[in-house]
Amino acid sequence: MSEEVVLTTFQRLRRRLDRLASGWLHNEDDASDVLQEAFVRLWTNYRHVDEPREVEALSIRVVRNACSDVLRKRQTLVALDDVEEPAADVSDSTAREEAYNEVERLIEERLSPLQRRVMQMREYEGLSVADIARQLDMQETAVRMNLSRARQTLREMMKPLND
Repeated sequence: MSEEVVLTTFQRLRRRLDRLASGWLHNEDDASDVLQEAFVRLWTNYRHVDEPREVEALSIRVVRNACSDVLRKRQTLVALDDVEEPAADVSDSTAREEAYNEVERLIEERLSPLQRRVMQMREYEGLSVADIARQLDMQETAVRMNLSRARQTLREMMKPLND
């Protein structure tokens, strides 16, 4: 398909797409950003589209997905903003310290050496699953499985403590 068909189809749909994005986001600036992003995505993939109707459908889908991304990002930011810092009470810090020590003890006693290492690399060092797999010479699925089992074991051990 030619670039001109993609351009004219997107321009013809621009008002409709703008209303769609504005209705979802309730913010004109975000809607404008979404339209720009949608056009860039469409422009980079236009060779895979054969008809103007496909350009229309793809445009609507890209705008909808981009709106969802923006809303998801907003929700995450709001959730992080709502988190309050706990008061620096001596008894709270002592209780927190004891809880951390208890979790560390449980990790040392109940997890296999491989699960401990995978959990340490993921949670404390912040490495990605791919990096952990490379460093430990493992498959990524095996890393995910060990991490999942370690977390499950910790959850099961912590349930009685939290009840």
